[in-house]
Amino acid sequence: MAVQNTLLVLAILTLFALIVFWMFWRERKNRRDRKQIAEGLGFNPLDELDDLTYTKLIKFHQHTDSQELIVENVAEKVEEDTRWILFDLVDHSGDSNSTLVDAGIAAFSERLHLPRFSLFPQLAEKGRLNDIANRFLEMLIEKRSNRIHLGTNAHFEERYFLLGDDVPAITNFLDDYRLSRLSQSTYRYLEAEDNCFTYSRFVFATRGKRDRKADLKRDLAETRVLLDLFSE
Repeated sequence: MAVQNTLLVLAILTLFALIVFWMFWRERKNRRDRKQIAEGLGFNPLDELDDLTYTKLIKFHQHTDSQELIVENVAEKVEEDTRWILFDLVDHSGDSNSTLVDAGIAAFSERLHLPRFSLFPQLAEKGRLNDIANRFLEMLIEKRSNRIHLGTNAHFEERYFLLGDDVPAITNFLDDYRLSRLSQSTYRYLEAEDNCFTYSRFVFATRGKRDRKADLKRDLAETRVLLDLFSE
C-alpha cells in the first residue's frame, strides 16, 4: 500500500511538472511567434519602452490602485509623423496573471489633438443574456468614469459606452461624422488623450482559432483608418 501511495504521489508530481513545462514552452513559443509576426510587418521588437510611453500606456488602463500592470511584448515602428507601438498589458496583482490587452496598438502622432476619452464596446448581438451582460458592464464601467450620452447617434450608443470627464471637448470632437464612422464597427476598445490613442479588439470578439498575423494586419489597417479619422 505504501508503495502504491508513493507511486501515486510521484505520478502526480510528474504530471504537474509536465504541465508547468508545457505552459513555459507554449509561452516562449507565443513570444517567438509574435516577434516574427511583428518583424514581418516592419516593427522592431524592444526590450523596454521609454518611461514616458510606458507611463502613458499604464495610465490609460489603470483603473484601481490594486492593479499591478506591466507592458509586455513591445515592438515599435516609426513613420514620418507617427510612432506605432505594439504591446500586451498584463495585470500581475492576482494569484495568476491576467491579460487585459492582447496585441494592442498605440499610435503617437503630431497629427492628433485628442480630448481624454474612452470607448468601451458593448455586446453587439441582441438577446436577453447580452442585454443583462451589457447592463452589468455599464455598472462596472460607470464606477471608473463618467459615462457620456451624446444622444445624436442611437446606433453608436447601442454599440459603445463613451466615457470621459470633459464633456464639451468630447462632444465637440466626436461630431456626427466621426460618430457615424465609429458606429460602423464593433468591439473596438479605445483610450485617447492628447497626441495618442490605443486600440485593441475586445476579448469577447475573438472566437475560434486565431490567425495572429491576419488579426494584426487587420487591426493595424483599422488603426490607420482611426488615425485619419481623428486627424481630420
